[in-house]
Amino acid sequence: MLFGSAAVDEVLVRNVYNYLVEELSKHIYGQPLLVKTLATAGVASLCGIPYHVLILGPPGTGKTWSAQCLCKITGLPYARVQGNPDLLPGDILGEVFPYYDSLRGEVRVEPLLGPIFKANGIGAGKDHPLALSEDVCGILFVDEINRMHPRTLNFLVEVMAEQQVTIKGLPKPLKVKLSVIATANPLQDEGTFTIPAHIIDRFNVIIELNYPDEESENIIVMSAFKRLFGIEPNPITVAHVVKFIRTLREAKLFVVSTRVAINMLEWLFLNYNSTEPKHLLEMSDEEWIGIVRKTVKLSPDELNFLYKFVKAFKETLSKEVVLEKTMIKVTEEYLKTSYINSVSEEQKELVHMLTGHHCEGVDCSVCGKCWRNPVVKRDATS
Repeated sequence: MLFGSAAVDEVLVRNVYNYLVEELSKHIYGQPLLVKTLATAGVASLCGIPYHVLILGPPGTGKTWSAQCLCKITGLPYARVQGNPDLLPGDILGEVFPYYDSLRGEVRVEPLLGPIFKANGIGAGKDHPLALSEDVCGILFVDEINRMHPRTLNFLVEVMAEQQVTIKGLPKPLKVKLSVIATANPLQDEGTFTIPAHIIDRFNVIIELNYPDEESENIIVMSAFKRLFGIEPNPITVAHVVKFIRTLREAKLFVVSTRVAINMLEWLFLNYNSTEPKHLLEMSDEEWIGIVRKTVKLSPDELNFLYKFVKAFKETLSKEVVLEKTMIKVTEEYLKTSYINSVSEEQKELVHMLTGHHCEGVDCSVCGKCWRNPVVKRDATS
């Protein structure tokens, strides 16, 4: 296979692609198309081929996180531009400063290169372990591209199509080599602009994300909490808060981000030093609503609905928590009065489901004594 003027082993390309898919899948859950798309952009960039991706989706679907994961895994040169209406082309490309050279007796122009040049991949593949070309494509990550004014966005045309940058005042364009990964939230109108068609046309692929399935969302919330505090939250509590935000989404009145569930766990841990389900009931209605309304604007009628929804959800939750407490008590009594030589996977799973503890069987440092308690002898399968 030929990339530019260099021949690249197809087997090597496939191996790098499989490696990127495997690594990205460890950090991106419930979005298989996104994983494949970013892996394609990654392997193309490592081969020195510009590959531009636009990721559309509501807040909390992992758009920014996934782009950051790609940059970290590939190790390619990387620069981030945060879209906002006040951004000017010079803030991204750079400026020129004229000065008088007294030695030569002339006015000279000195360029001050902008952040885009941090992503320049020319010559960056020489010592790169994954690079398939001497000149790789760095990654220019444009977050919330639809918040940038169309006049500012025009700089992307030259970058994406011709791989060069023209800074006003310099006699000739500067060569760059980079791929553009951009994100946009199509559901939000405030403070956004329509992305011009000629910009859209420059992207190789456009993918639209939605919120993942419930199981994947549970994993996302647990992983995010563990990254923040270094411990795993109670899985039962995670299931409850995820169910809460998903039920709100099903009402189709609010677009509730996954971050709401993460923020709720943070509130529990910081206020109660625990993520036990009982603390959800101890939170006031105002605390619940305060965490939700940070992501959505509510009219008086919507706020009234949210109060009623929270009350109804907490009533349902109280019944489930009482049931869980009863089941945990029964399980603990069973463990204390059991003498078991081997612990089945089903029994370990039961302990984890009811107590949140990952049991290692009879050698477990936490409940091993309970498994080996000789008060009442039972068969391992009883």
